[in-house]
Amino acid sequence: MLLIRAHHYAFAVILPVLLFLFGCKKNPIPDPAITVSVQDISNGFRLSTSISNVKTEDILESGLVWGENENLVKGAALSYLSPTPLANFSYDVVAGFTKGKRYFVRAYFIDQDHQLRYSEVVAFEGKNTLGLNISLPQQAYTWGDEVEVKVTNANGADLASATIVINGKMRLKPSKTIGGSVFFKVPAELYTYQNSVSLELYNQAGLNTYFILQQPQLPTDFLIVDKVGGTVKLTGNYFNPNIDSNIVMIGTTKLEVLKAERTALELKLPLAEFSYSGNFSVQTGKDLITTSKAVSKVYRFLTQVSEQSGVARYRGIMENINGKIYCGLGSDIDTRGLSDFYEYNPVASTWRKLADFPATLYGAGVSFTAKNKLVFIPNAIGTTFATDVYQFDIANNSWKKSNSYPGTMLSSYTLFASDNYGYMLGGGYATSTNYIYTVKSFKRYDPATDTWKTLPDFPGTSRRDFKSFKVGNNVIVFGGQSMWGTGESLYPTDSWSFDLVSETWKKIKDVPSYIYAVNCFSFEVNGKAYIGGGMSPAGVISSSIYEYDPIADTFVKKDNIIDKSMLVMSAATSVGGHGYIMFGKPSYDYHLQPLKEVFRFDP
Repeated sequence: MLLIRAHHYAFAVILPVLLFLFGCKKNPIPDPAITVSVQDISNGFRLSTSISNVKTEDILESGLVWGENENLVKGAALSYLSPTPLANFSYDVVAGFTKGKRYFVRAYFIDQDHQLRYSEVVAFEGKNTLGLNISLPQQAYTWGDEVEVKVTNANGADLASATIVINGKMRLKPSKTIGGSVFFKVPAELYTYQNSVSLELYNQAGLNTYFILQQPQLPTDFLIVDKVGGTVKLTGNYFNPNIDSNIVMIGTTKLEVLKAERTALELKLPLAEFSYSGNFSVQTGKDLITTSKAVSKVYRFLTQVSEQSGVARYRGIMENINGKIYCGLGSDIDTRGLSDFYEYNPVASTWRKLADFPATLYGAGVSFTAKNKLVFIPNAIGTTFATDVYQFDIANNSWKKSNSYPGTMLSSYTLFASDNYGYMLGGGYATSTNYIYTVKSFKRYDPATDTWKTLPDFPGTSRRDFKSFKVGNNVIVFGGQSMWGTGESLYPTDSWSFDLVSETWKKIKDVPSYIYAVNCFSFEVNGKAYIGGGMSPAGVISSSIYEYDPIADTFVKKDNIIDKSMLVMSAATSVGGHGYIMFGKPSYDYHLQPLKEVFRFDP
């Protein structure tokens, strides 16, 4: 009986406790909850967060993370941190969403126990909105420069994780970050003047802005005057340190870049077949190019060795006597006859003023040397055409008048010489009606006795303004024009060779029509003749030098004439295995500046 009562008592005590405990289970303390929602707004998206079952004072930090990666983690995605920890807040994101791309967002908060809690991930589809807003200092850059990119809406993200995207293709990591700025160095592989740049952060594309590269800079009126195969150092600025990114040209000829620095280029002039010239240009990228206004010249066989004493001139004379060149006379740019005369030493490259010619010259004159005597036949003395002949006495530095040539006064004839005699061939004379007749007359002059002898007429077509050049003991005669008092001109094509030993003529294969006879220059070196410049019957001026091989009886192009002032009305001779060229003009335009330089030709 007592036992039953005891059980009843225990049950009566425990039952209320159990009922109390079961009652508590029906009303538990709810767990903290966090949700996020996405609302499409006119200029972007509104991301809203709601945190429940947590007192606001127990929230240490609250915010949002979003991006293209579904596995969003704070610190590895774009984020927003609420300035004051709130249980409910919204943030409008207006940048960086590409239309059609899928994006993800989740909210988070940190409680008083420093526990990080995330919401479920919510997905949404992007629309075209502005990317990360960036700006650059407005200036031109060059390779290796460090560029600052200022970011104004990074949303607290770690900018060291950013990628700099240039022109949509080139991707760079920052060289450094400071505050809200990302820095990068301009890569040498960049080759366009204007370049787009954007910032990509956690796969989120940013807004484009632009920067420009410096154009290469050359010294004012920079030019090169050198020989083919030479090496040249160019000092300037904003060259590409990547050798292959620099394209250096002279005209249409490309130079090899041996070494490249920002302020200097080391260049190799190609071993071209012919001389070449043109404006010097440096291209460091697609539209990064600078061209010098001055004309550069690269010579194959020609070398500028001096400048003439006296004024620049054309139609002058030059003769080699005992290894020195005697030259001068001719006309200046105003067509005035010049009387000054000089001795040029090609070994020492020195000049000596000699006695002036004793009469007033008008127009051109021609010369030859025989028995070490220089003989000059002027076209006119004063304004009178004449048959006068003069000799220059080297030993006494003086001029003397010699016996005139016999027959009618002639013009536009040719002169050539052997060791002992000078020869005067062809030319023309004017009638009272000013019509010109060409002649076949042929005369020989002996400077030792100051006597003239008339030889048998030239067997070929009569002519004037033609060319003769000596090679060995033979003189080749070609070109010119024939006139018979009608005012009309014919252009003979027959070519002849004169043997200086036997004094006989021989008809030879015609000289090619591309070698122009009128007012060209010629000289002989090592048994070969060289003919340059001149004008064709059609008025075309040649800019080539041709080599004649008498054994093979062939003409081949040897070089280009890149100094145009020697194209017509220049003079030439040879000394010690070298040709020398002086005087001349680019054309028959008398307003053009004559040649001032002296050139040596080394075949």
